[in-house]
Amino acid sequence: MANNCAQIPTDIAAKIAEHIELFYSLSKRTYVKINLPSSIVGTDKDDQTRRYFSSHDWLIMESHNSRSRVTLFDPFSNNVIDPPGLPLHIFPYIDEWKDCMVTSHLGKFVLSTSPSKANDNDYMVAMLFGDLRQLAFWRPRQDTWVKPDSVAFNNGWFHDACFFRGEFYVIDNASKLIAFGDLTTDIQNKLGRPPRVVANLQDLMDFVENGNLYLVEFESCLLALQREVFVKSYKKPKYETTAFKMFKLNVDNGAAERIQSLGNHAIFVGYNSTFVVRASTNINDEHGGRCQADCIYSTDDAFELYHERKGGSDMGIYSLALGKLVHYRHPFCEGPSRLSLVNPPIWVHFSV
Repeated sequence: MANNCAQIPTDIAAKIAEHIELFYSLSKRTYVKINLPSSIVGTDKDDQTRRYFSSHDWLIMESHNSRSRVTLFDPFSNNVIDPPGLPLHIFPYIDEWKDCMVTSHLGKFVLSTSPSKANDNDYMVAMLFGDLRQLAFWRPRQDTWVKPDSVAFNNGWFHDACFFRGEFYVIDNASKLIAFGDLTTDIQNKLGRPPRVVANLQDLMDFVENGNLYLVEFESCLLALQREVFVKSYKKPKYETTAFKMFKLNVDNGAAERIQSLGNHAIFVGYNSTFVVRASTNINDEHGGRCQADCIYSTDDAFELYHERKGGSDMGIYSLALGKLVHYRHPFCEGPSRLSLVNPPIWVHFSV
Protein backbone atom coordinates (compact mmCIF):
# COMPACT_ATOMS: atom_id res chain seq x y z
CA MET A 1 0.00 0.00 0.00
CA ALA A 2 1.08 3.57 -0.55
CA ASN A 3 2.75 5.40 2.35
CA ASN A 4 0.58 8.49 1.91
CA CYS A 5 -2.57 6.89 3.30
CA ALA A 6 -3.72 7.70 6.82
CA GLN A 7 -5.18 5.44 9.46
CA ILE A 8 -8.74 6.60 10.09
CA PRO A 9 -11.92 5.71 12.01
CA THR A 10 -13.66 4.59 8.84
CA ASP A 11 -12.61 0.95 8.61
CA ILE A 12 -12.42 -1.00 5.38
CA ALA A 13 -11.97 -4.72 5.80
CA ALA A 14 -11.43 -7.51 3.31
CA LYS A 15 -12.86 -10.84 4.42
CA ILE A 16 -10.10 -13.24 3.46
CA ALA A 17 -10.71 -16.29 5.65
CA GLU A 18 -12.93 -19.31 5.30
CA HIS A 19 -14.92 -18.23 8.36
CA ILE A 20 -16.54 -14.85 8.82
CA GLU A 21 -14.85 -14.32 12.19
CA LEU A 22 -11.60 -13.20 10.55
CA PHE A 23 -11.18 -9.93 8.67
CA TYR A 24 -8.15 -7.97 7.62
CA SER A 25 -8.35 -4.24 8.37
CA LEU A 26 -6.70 -2.02 5.77
CA SER A 27 -6.61 0.93 8.15
CA LYS A 28 -5.10 -0.93 11.12
CA ARG A 29 -2.99 -3.40 9.12
CA THR A 30 -4.09 -6.25 11.35
CA TYR A 31 -6.66 -9.01 11.61
CA VAL A 32 -9.98 -8.31 13.28
CA LYS A 33 -12.16 -11.03 14.75
CA ILE A 34 -15.94 -10.70 14.46
CA ASN A 35 -18.11 -12.98 16.57
CA LEU A 36 -21.18 -14.32 14.84
CA PRO A 37 -24.51 -13.87 16.65
CA SER A 38 -25.50 -17.19 18.19
CA SER A 39 -28.96 -16.90 16.65
CA ILE A 40 -27.57 -17.23 13.13
CA VAL A 41 -24.86 -19.81 13.80
CA GLY A 42 -27.34 -22.17 15.43
CA THR A 43 -26.15 -25.59 16.50
CA ASP A 44 -24.06 -26.26 13.39
CA LYS A 45 -20.94 -24.23 14.21
CA ASP A 46 -18.92 -26.10 11.58
CA ASP A 47 -21.31 -25.32 8.75
CA GLN A 48 -19.03 -24.83 5.72
CA THR A 49 -21.84 -23.70 3.44
CA ARG A 50 -22.33 -20.26 4.96
CA ARG A 51 -21.88 -17.56 2.35
CA TYR A 52 -21.57 -13.84 3.09
CA PHE A 53 -22.22 -10.54 1.36
CA SER A 54 -21.99 -6.96 2.62
CA SER A 55 -23.72 -3.60 2.23
CA HIS A 56 -23.85 -0.41 4.33
CA ASP A 57 -22.00 -1.69 7.44
CA TRP A 58 -24.11 -4.85 7.52
CA LEU A 59 -23.34 -8.44 6.61
CA ILE A 60 -25.80 -10.73 4.83
CA MET A 61 -25.58 -14.47 5.33
CA GLU A 62 -27.09 -17.43 3.54
CA SER A 63 -26.56 -21.06 4.44
CA HIS A 64 -27.19 -24.01 2.17
CA ASN A 65 -28.05 -26.08 5.24
CA SER A 66 -31.01 -23.78 5.91
CA ARG A 67 -31.93 -23.75 2.21
CA SER A 68 -33.84 -20.51 1.76
CA ARG A 69 -32.83 -18.56 4.85
CA VAL A 70 -31.30 -15.11 4.45
CA THR A 71 -30.09 -13.21 7.52
CA LEU A 72 -28.91 -9.61 7.85
CA PHE A 73 -26.78 -8.68 10.87
CA ASP A 74 -24.67 -5.86 12.25
CA PRO A 75 -21.29 -7.41 13.16
CA PHE A 76 -20.67 -4.90 15.97
CA SER A 77 -24.04 -4.61 17.67
CA ASN A 78 -25.12 -8.18 16.80
CA ASN A 79 -28.53 -6.89 15.72
CA VAL A 80 -30.17 -9.50 13.50
CA ILE A 81 -32.88 -9.10 10.85
CA ASP A 82 -34.62 -12.12 9.33
CA PRO A 83 -36.31 -11.38 5.99
CA PRO A 84 -38.72 -14.01 4.67
CA GLY A 85 -37.21 -17.10 3.09
CA LEU A 86 -36.82 -17.46 -0.64
CA PRO A 87 -39.47 -19.70 -2.22
CA LEU A 88 -38.12 -22.25 -4.67
CA HIS A 89 -40.44 -21.08 -7.44
CA ILE A 90 -38.69 -17.71 -7.56
CA PHE A 91 -35.67 -19.41 -9.18
CA PRO A 92 -36.19 -20.05 -12.90
CA TYR A 93 -35.54 -23.58 -14.19
CA ILE A 94 -35.06 -25.08 -10.70
CA ASP A 95 -37.39 -27.75 -9.33
CA GLU A 96 -35.52 -28.80 -6.19
CA TRP A 97 -32.69 -27.65 -3.95
CA LYS A 98 -29.31 -29.11 -4.86
CA ASP A 99 -25.94 -29.01 -3.13
CA CYS A 100 -24.33 -27.08 -5.97
CA MET A 101 -26.79 -24.20 -5.50
CA VAL A 102 -24.84 -22.81 -2.56
CA THR A 103 -22.37 -21.11 -4.93
CA SER A 104 -24.99 -19.65 -7.28
CA HIS A 105 -28.05 -19.23 -5.08
CA LEU A 106 -27.39 -15.55 -4.36
CA GLY A 107 -25.16 -13.06 -6.14
CA LYS A 108 -25.33 -9.69 -4.38
CA PHE A 109 -27.30 -7.67 -1.84
CA VAL A 110 -27.66 -3.88 -1.82
CA LEU A 111 -29.26 -1.96 1.05
CA SER A 112 -30.85 1.42 0.43
CA THR A 113 -29.31 2.56 3.74
CA SER A 114 -27.97 0.99 6.90
CA PRO A 115 -30.84 -0.47 8.95
CA SER A 116 -29.07 0.92 12.02
CA LYS A 117 -29.55 4.45 10.70
CA ALA A 118 -32.99 4.09 9.10
CA ASN A 119 -35.94 5.84 10.72
CA ASP A 120 -38.88 3.56 11.53
CA ASN A 121 -37.38 0.69 9.52
CA ASP A 122 -37.50 2.80 6.37
CA TYR A 123 -35.02 0.86 4.27
CA MET A 124 -35.12 -1.62 1.42
CA VAL A 125 -33.03 -4.53 0.16
CA ALA A 126 -32.29 -5.36 -3.47
CA MET A 127 -31.14 -8.91 -4.16
CA LEU A 128 -29.53 -10.44 -7.26
CA PHE A 129 -30.09 -14.18 -7.25
CA GLY A 130 -29.91 -17.40 -9.26
CA ASP A 131 -27.68 -18.41 -12.15
CA LEU A 132 -29.46 -15.83 -14.32
CA ARG A 133 -28.93 -13.06 -11.73
CA GLN A 134 -32.56 -11.98 -11.48
CA LEU A 135 -33.79 -9.17 -9.21
CA ALA A 136 -36.02 -9.06 -6.14
CA PHE A 137 -36.80 -6.50 -3.41
CA TRP A 138 -37.83 -6.66 0.24
CA ARG A 139 -38.43 -4.21 3.06
CA PRO A 140 -39.61 -4.56 6.67
CA ARG A 141 -43.19 -5.64 7.35
CA GLN A 142 -43.36 -7.28 3.94
CA ASP A 143 -44.25 -10.99 3.88
CA THR A 144 -42.38 -11.95 0.74
CA TRP A 145 -39.75 -10.79 -1.73
CA VAL A 146 -41.10 -8.82 -4.70
CA LYS A 147 -39.77 -9.83 -8.10
CA PRO A 148 -40.52 -6.97 -10.54
CA ASP A 149 -41.48 -7.67 -14.11
CA SER A 150 -38.45 -6.94 -16.27
CA VAL A 151 -39.36 -9.12 -19.26
CA ALA A 152 -40.14 -6.04 -21.33
CA PHE A 153 -36.49 -4.98 -21.14
CA ASN A 154 -35.27 -8.21 -22.73
CA ASN A 155 -32.41 -8.39 -20.28
CA GLY A 156 -30.33 -11.49 -19.68
CA TRP A 157 -29.07 -10.86 -16.16
CA PHE A 158 -28.28 -7.99 -13.81
CA HIS A 159 -24.74 -7.11 -12.76
CA ASP A 160 -25.19 -4.58 -9.97
CA ALA A 161 -27.66 -2.31 -8.19
CA CYS A 162 -27.35 1.06 -6.46
CA PHE A 163 -29.82 3.10 -4.42
CA PHE A 164 -29.70 6.65 -5.79
CA ARG A 165 -32.05 9.62 -5.36
CA GLY A 166 -34.80 7.52 -3.79
CA GLU A 167 -34.77 4.66 -6.30
CA PHE A 168 -32.86 1.50 -7.05
CA TYR A 169 -30.94 1.57 -10.32
CA VAL A 170 -29.62 -1.63 -11.88
CA ILE A 171 -27.41 -2.35 -14.87
CA ASP A 172 -27.85 -5.44 -17.02
CA ASN A 173 -25.60 -7.44 -19.33
CA ALA A 174 -26.70 -5.35 -22.33
CA SER A 175 -25.42 -2.20 -20.54
CA LYS A 176 -28.93 -0.86 -19.98
CA LEU A 177 -29.49 1.25 -16.88
CA ILE A 178 -32.95 0.57 -15.43
CA ALA A 179 -34.71 2.39 -12.57
CA PHE A 180 -37.05 0.40 -10.33
CA GLY A 181 -39.68 2.23 -8.40
CA ASP A 182 -40.20 5.11 -6.01
CA LEU A 183 -39.76 4.02 -2.41
CA THR A 184 -42.20 6.65 -1.15
CA THR A 185 -44.97 4.41 -2.47
CA ASP A 186 -46.14 0.99 -1.33
CA ILE A 187 -44.03 -1.68 -3.01
CA GLN A 188 -46.88 -4.15 -2.81
CA ASN A 189 -48.03 -2.49 -6.03
CA LYS A 190 -44.96 -3.45 -8.07
CA LEU A 191 -42.81 -0.78 -6.43
CA GLY A 192 -45.15 2.06 -7.32
CA ARG A 193 -43.60 3.52 -10.47
CA PRO A 194 -43.12 1.06 -13.33
CA PRO A 195 -39.55 0.06 -14.21
CA ARG A 196 -38.05 2.19 -16.96
CA VAL A 197 -34.85 2.28 -19.01
CA VAL A 198 -32.91 5.39 -18.04
CA ALA A 199 -29.87 5.02 -20.29
CA ASN A 200 -28.36 2.62 -22.80
CA LEU A 201 -24.58 2.44 -22.55
CA GLN A 202 -24.05 -0.24 -25.18
CA ASP A 203 -22.47 2.19 -27.63
CA LEU A 204 -20.03 3.42 -24.98
CA MET A 205 -19.02 0.14 -23.37
CA ASP A 206 -17.05 -2.45 -25.28
CA PHE A 207 -18.50 -5.95 -25.11
CA VAL A 208 -16.41 -7.96 -22.65
CA GLU A 209 -17.45 -11.59 -22.33
CA ASN A 210 -15.91 -12.24 -18.92
CA GLY A 211 -16.03 -8.77 -17.37
CA ASN A 212 -18.41 -7.17 -14.92
CA LEU A 213 -20.38 -3.95 -14.50
CA TYR A 214 -20.88 -1.91 -11.33
CA LEU A 215 -22.91 1.07 -10.12
CA VAL A 216 -21.96 3.49 -7.35
CA GLU A 217 -22.87 6.98 -6.17
CA PHE A 218 -19.97 9.42 -6.34
CA GLU A 219 -20.16 13.15 -5.59
CA SER A 220 -23.97 13.21 -6.00
CA CYS A 221 -23.77 11.48 -9.39
CA LEU A 222 -24.26 7.88 -10.47
CA LEU A 223 -21.20 6.16 -11.92
CA ALA A 224 -21.12 3.03 -14.06
CA LEU A 225 -17.89 1.00 -14.09
CA GLN A 226 -16.86 -1.62 -16.59
CA ARG A 227 -14.33 -4.25 -15.56
CA GLU A 228 -12.46 -5.97 -18.36
CA VAL A 229 -11.17 -9.48 -17.65
CA PHE A 230 -8.76 -11.26 -19.98
CA VAL A 231 -8.84 -15.07 -20.06
CA LYS A 232 -5.44 -16.48 -20.94
CA SER A 233 -6.60 -20.07 -21.15
CA TYR A 234 -10.00 -21.74 -21.06
CA LYS A 235 -8.67 -25.29 -20.75
CA LYS A 236 -7.23 -24.46 -17.35
CA PRO A 237 -8.84 -21.10 -16.63
CA LYS A 238 -6.29 -18.40 -15.98
CA TYR A 239 -7.60 -14.88 -16.02
CA GLU A 240 -6.94 -11.38 -14.76
CA THR A 241 -8.48 -7.92 -14.76
CA THR A 242 -6.85 -5.75 -17.41
CA ALA A 243 -8.78 -2.46 -17.26
CA PHE A 244 -11.57 -0.42 -15.71
CA LYS A 245 -13.64 2.21 -17.50
CA MET A 246 -15.87 4.74 -15.74
CA PHE A 247 -18.90 6.71 -16.94
CA LYS A 248 -20.78 9.50 -15.18
CA LEU A 249 -24.51 9.11 -15.81
CA ASN A 250 -27.28 11.68 -16.04
CA VAL A 251 -30.37 9.78 -14.90
CA ASP A 252 -32.65 12.61 -16.05
CA ASN A 253 -31.77 12.58 -19.74
CA GLY A 254 -29.79 9.35 -20.17
CA ALA A 255 -26.53 11.08 -21.10
CA ALA A 256 -23.23 9.44 -20.18
CA GLU A 257 -19.73 10.89 -20.01
CA ARG A 258 -16.46 8.97 -19.79
CA ILE A 259 -14.34 10.07 -16.83
CA GLN A 260 -10.70 9.25 -16.16
CA SER A 261 -10.12 10.04 -12.50
CA LEU A 262 -11.62 9.68 -9.03
CA GLY A 263 -9.38 12.37 -7.58
CA ASN A 264 -8.68 11.70 -3.93
CA HIS A 265 -11.07 8.75 -3.72
CA ALA A 266 -11.05 4.99 -4.21
CA ILE A 267 -13.79 2.55 -5.25
CA PHE A 268 -14.22 -0.98 -3.87
CA VAL A 269 -15.87 -3.64 -6.05
CA GLY A 270 -16.66 -7.33 -5.73
CA TYR A 271 -19.46 -9.38 -4.17
CA ASN A 272 -20.10 -6.49 -1.78
CA SER A 273 -22.30 -3.57 -2.73
CA THR A 274 -19.99 -1.12 -4.53
CA PHE A 275 -18.80 1.84 -2.43
CA VAL A 276 -16.47 4.85 -2.47
CA VAL A 277 -14.11 6.13 0.25
CA ARG A 278 -11.91 9.18 0.42
CA ALA A 279 -8.19 8.65 0.68
CA SER A 280 -5.93 11.13 2.42
CA THR A 281 -2.33 12.29 2.63
CA ASN A 282 -3.00 14.01 5.97
CA ILE A 283 -2.59 11.75 9.00
CA ASN A 284 -4.92 14.03 11.00
CA ASP A 285 -7.74 13.72 8.48
CA GLU A 286 -10.50 11.73 10.21
CA HIS A 287 -12.35 11.13 6.94
CA GLY A 288 -9.50 9.80 4.83
CA GLY A 289 -8.95 6.12 4.15
CA ARG A 290 -5.76 4.10 4.37
CA CYS A 291 -5.90 3.29 0.70
CA GLN A 292 -4.48 4.63 -2.53
CA ALA A 293 -6.28 7.55 -4.10
CA ASP A 294 -7.58 7.34 -7.67
CA CYS A 295 -7.62 3.55 -7.55
CA ILE A 296 -10.14 0.72 -7.79
CA TYR A 297 -9.82 -2.11 -5.28
CA SER A 298 -11.27 -5.35 -6.61
CA THR A 299 -11.84 -8.87 -5.35
CA ASP A 300 -12.54 -11.84 -7.58
CA ASP A 301 -16.19 -11.91 -8.69
CA ALA A 302 -15.83 -13.67 -12.06
CA PHE A 303 -18.44 -16.26 -11.07
CA GLU A 304 -17.92 -19.06 -13.61
CA LEU A 305 -14.16 -18.62 -13.90
CA TYR A 306 -13.74 -18.36 -10.13
CA HIS A 307 -15.26 -21.76 -9.47
CA GLU A 308 -13.43 -23.48 -12.32
CA ARG A 309 -10.15 -22.04 -11.07
CA LYS A 310 -11.08 -22.78 -7.45
CA GLY A 311 -11.01 -19.38 -6.02
CA GLY A 312 -9.89 -15.86 -5.69
CA SER A 313 -7.02 -15.38 -8.11
CA ASP A 314 -8.20 -12.11 -9.67
CA MET A 315 -7.75 -9.57 -6.88
CA GLY A 316 -5.84 -6.33 -7.17
CA ILE A 317 -5.51 -2.57 -7.06
CA TYR A 318 -6.02 -0.78 -10.37
CA SER A 319 -4.50 2.70 -10.75
CA LEU A 320 -6.64 4.94 -12.94
CA ALA A 321 -3.77 7.41 -13.31
CA LEU A 322 -1.40 4.73 -14.63
CA GLY A 323 -4.08 2.71 -16.43
CA LYS A 324 -2.86 -0.59 -15.00
CA LEU A 325 -2.81 -2.89 -12.00
CA VAL A 326 -0.25 -1.75 -9.46
CA HIS A 327 -0.77 -4.69 -7.09
CA TYR A 328 -2.07 -8.08 -8.09
CA ARG A 329 -3.11 -11.48 -6.73
CA HIS A 330 -3.19 -11.04 -2.92
CA PRO A 331 -2.13 -7.43 -2.31
CA PHE A 332 -4.41 -6.54 0.61
CA CYS A 333 -3.31 -8.46 3.68
CA GLU A 334 0.04 -9.02 5.33
CA GLY A 335 0.15 -12.73 6.01
CA PRO A 336 -1.26 -15.94 4.55
CA SER A 337 -4.51 -15.68 2.64
CA ARG A 338 -7.04 -18.51 2.93
CA LEU A 339 -9.57 -18.50 0.14
CA SER A 340 -12.82 -20.41 -0.01
CA LEU A 341 -14.61 -21.84 -3.01
CA VAL A 342 -17.97 -21.43 -1.27
CA ASN A 343 -17.39 -18.02 0.29
CA PRO A 344 -15.38 -15.61 -1.93
CA PRO A 345 -13.60 -12.58 -0.43
CA ILE A 346 -15.70 -9.46 0.11
CA TRP A 347 -15.12 -5.86 1.16
CA VAL A 348 -16.90 -4.60 4.25
CA HIS A 349 -17.16 -0.86 4.86
CA PHE A 350 -17.58 -0.08 8.56
CA SER A 351 -18.47 3.58 9.18
CA VAL A 352 -17.63 4.42 12.77
